[in-house]
Amino acid sequence: MFIIFSFFFLTYHKNIYLKNQSFEESYNNKHKNLLSIKPILNLHKKIEVKMTEEYKLIFDKEFTKKFRKLDNSLQIEGEKKIKRLKEHPREIGKPLKYLSNLFELHLRMYRIFYVVEDYQVRVLLMGVEHKDECDKYLKKLTADKIKQLSSENL
Repeated sequence: MFIIFSFFFLTYHKNIYLKNQSFEESYNNKHKNLLSIKPILNLHKKIEVKMTEEYKLIFDKEFTKKFRKLDNSLQIEGEKKIKRLKEHPREIGKPLKYLSNLFELHLRMYRIFYVVEDYQVRVLLMGVEHKDECDKYLKKLTADKIKQLSSENL
């Protein structure tokens, strides 16, 4: 009996309160102090700038040759990940310590290596290697070779 009475009592007073004041006004009155502090609290957040321009994807000859040799299911999965590179290439892949713009994209047992060139707004996809052969590939890779590949694939 008490539960039913308290329910009706609360809903009745809530309706009267809401008729006298809109919800926004009541919220602002209750939290007036918090609203004045809110802009100060947001200063520590990062300011994100959205890029309107998409990156251009450039495929090296060796990359296309090795990518087409992969299993069909791997190719489909790889194409989906590669399409996402157009928007945010630095967030999707893992940065490698060998060179500053070199990244690695995981594709099950394979790794896709690519270079992000921000000044030209493009991504150069260089190679697909099995994870056991990645060290060999990275040892052969130098900054001069990357420059040569980027100049060839203009």
